[in-house]
Amino acid sequence: HLGETLSAEAGIEVEFKLASLDKLRSEAHTMFFYDLAMGHRVVVGDADVLAGLEPNAKNIPLFEATRLLMNRCSGLLFSKEKLEHETFTAEDADFIGRNHAKAQLAFGDVVLTVEGEYHWSCRTRQERLQKLSSNIPRLSQIRCHHALGVEFKLHPQKKSGDKSAFLPLQTELLQIGRELWLWLESRRLAQTFASIQHYGLSPLSKCPETNPARNFLINGLKFHSAAFASGKGLRYPRERLLESLPLLLWEPLDSPGLLQRVQNNLQSSASTFPELVRAYSKLWQRFN
Repeated sequence: HLGETLSAEAGIEVEFKLASLDKLRSEAHTMFFYDLAMGHRVVVGDADVLAGLEPNAKNIPLFEATRLLMNRCSGLLFSKEKLEHETFTAEDADFIGRNHAKAQLAFGDVVLTVEGEYHWSCRTRQERLQKLSSNIPRLSQIRCHHALGVEFKLHPQKKSGDKSAFLPLQTELLQIGRELWLWLESRRLAQTFASIQHYGLSPLSKCPETNPARNFLINGLKFHSAAFASGKGLRYPRERLLESLPLLLWEPLDSPGLLQRVQNNLQSSASTFPELVRAYSKLWQRFN
């Protein structure tokens, strides 16, 4: 509540997170902790509160890149749903503009994370991305979009216009995102995925870094017996998002098998795109 109140007063997003030092130590490998450790300012208390926890960006694991890509592609999914509405408001335009900019920045950041070149400064990330010469799909386009994402991050502006103003960029970002998704996940999971459908229907664990015993408890609390009936009782729930998102974004769900897979993952009987997106959003808010 305080975050929402201060956001309105300040004109920028204000967010709070409560965490113990033990919790922070357990998250020392994450991109969130890296950014916190490198960019924090102590305003009350011990100035050396994070001493000994200085992270190295080269140690950020690949599943953190996947998590970033999943979250920014989720923004593209929510944008896609808004672009299919009959009505299109100024709030919709601003929402889509911001999520396009976030995706533009994230695509380059994902590549840098995979290559061990991530940095807390977006300006430094932009410089490093220009120097990469790796065999990465659509790298030249990703560089251009990343530069635009950096510009928006440093000088944000409220976007406006009708649907037609946003459709070309939405289409281009979805094309880049699809190739980047398959490239990243094939590399992370050491399994070549020939298509989005192949990835979405693959029985391979999408979160192999998680603890099956802990996953069992989480699934029992969240999904009860339904999780075990679906065969995902030992899988971390984020896997449901990782499989559903690409199918919703890049595959027509006119095949009963694909639709059923998404419905099972989202624990929903929804059959229309807006309803499925709402079911996805509900789960995403819990396990993003």
